Amino acid sequence: MHGDDKFAQAARLYDGVGNFELGDGRTVRDACRLVGNVSLWDCLSTYLILYRFPMCVSGGAGLAHSYTERVRPLLGTLARVRDTVLFPPSYTVQGLTQSTPKSGHIRVLFVGFSEVFFRDVLRSVYSALEKESAGYQSIVLTGAGYGRRPQNHFSVWDYFSADVKAAATRGLSALDELKQALPGAIAAKRGAHLDGIAVDWPILRREFSWLCNRELPRLIYVAAAAYKVLSHYTPTLIVTADDADQKSKVVELAARELRTPTLVVQQGVTRADYPDWKHFAGDYVAAMGPTSLETIVGQGVPREAVTVTGHPGLDKLKQASEQENAATRAAQQVDPDEFLVIFASQPYYLGTFSSRRARREMIRACLEAVSTIPGVRLIVKAHPRDDVPALKKLCANYPRIRIVDSQVEVASLIKACDAFITMFSQTTLEALYADKPVININFPGSGVKSPFFDGKATCLAESREDIRIAITKLSEGDYGFFQNHDNRFAKEKMLNEWTFLNDGKATDRVVDLISGICASRVSEQRHTIA
Repeated sequence: MHGDDKFAQAARLYDGVGNFELGDGRTVRDACRLVGNVSLWDCLSTYLILYRFPMCVSGGAGLAHSYTERVRPLLGTLARVRDTVLFPPSYTVQGLTQSTPKSGHIRVLFVGFSEVFFRDVLRSVYSALEKESAGYQSIVLTGAGYGRRPQNHFSVWDYFSADVKAAATRGLSALDELKQALPGAIAAKRGAHLDGIAVDWPILRREFSWLCNRELPRLIYVAAAAYKVLSHYTPTLIVTADDADQKSKVVELAARELRTPTLVVQQGVTRADYPDWKHFAGDYVAAMGPTSLETIVGQGVPREAVTVTGHPGLDKLKQASEQENAATRAAQQVDPDEFLVIFASQPYYLGTFSSRRARREMIRACLEAVSTIPGVRLIVKAHPRDDVPALKKLCANYPRIRIVDSQVEVASLIKACDAFITMFSQTTLEALYADKPVININFPGSGVKSPFFDGKATCLAESREDIRIAITKLSEGDYGFFQNHDNRFAKEKMLNEWTFLNDGKATDRVVDLISGICASRVSEQRHTIA
């Protein structure tokens, strides 16, 4: 079954399961209103549809039968013990004392639960707003459980006053009742074709066990704290880069309940067949480019809510310096005279590769091809969701290949490299933005789809030999393909369509958008008071 078909069925399954009736007449969706009036079922929408429920549809659940997936309920229980008993977060109230709202200031709350997304998308916006915009007060909300935080960065655990703890306790008690009612609701439907979908009921029940032991308890704490943060800090605007993340959705939906708008700054490439915007929880979008605008609107977001700004995380790629690049290469133990190639890996999940094996074969081909070329050094950049131990195992036979994890910023590696290789990652755009030669790997039968595979803006490699030839030519100074008229024209066209203006000023446009939304919001509030 194709990935897009599976996503469509997963979306119907999500809606159908949310409407399951419990013994007391409530639906699952209603019963998930465990803290305040926000249903945590709504917060799980994108996560379940893209990553979990496709495995609950009969006929395509091969991944669901792996050992890790079979013991998932047990892992959920162990994770809960780890989070609450072995390594509990440090509960404090310092957020209530140190994030006091400044009178007369416009307050912006940046959501930074994903450190990588905040760093790569929002940090430049946050910094610019702090430095250049008088009358603004900004804080960053994170999920860090312990440790020192940068100035004006606060964790949800920094707002745990007595009433927040009480709300979380009530939520956990209500969750226990839901856990007792769920088996009966599932048993009543078992064996039926839900909305025409052949459901794998044992896998669905296993998924609920994970949700009730891992995801929902964690979200209960976040929701209890989110209401406290919003009522204490009273932000004019919420800014996030990850509308798909469950914790971010908690904040967005709680803010919507309190009539506080959210701006979502697009962090990744989207596709028409990948429904990551269908359950949009925000109010405004800062889109990467015209192509993304049409896809986002096509998935149901109102056109008037979307502004094309470009990607603020790309701005730093226009700010390279020889000194900075030399420091990056030295930090990665690359000699000054070596030809540096970066390979950006990508994880396996439904709708990407035809199989795990197809992904491994393409990665292995890249390692084998590049490692045989004299004077060439390869660094493998792990994706934030990569299985790093498995990736290290693939690289084990190539001692001169270095692996770096998600904590190393890909932008610095791109600026310092001589050539860039990936499969279908949006880092393709980042490397093109930095004017680097890009090779996209797509072997026949790999199942990979990408708008970058036009064979003009980038070099398309369909075999190990294609990779070897391309890198060999580049390392010898032959940039013929990457400097011809067709390539330059195709690259400029792709950048304009996907990243808007290739000018390094997306951060400024997002800051202007924030200022405009906040000004309108303040005007509305004054009008209401008058």
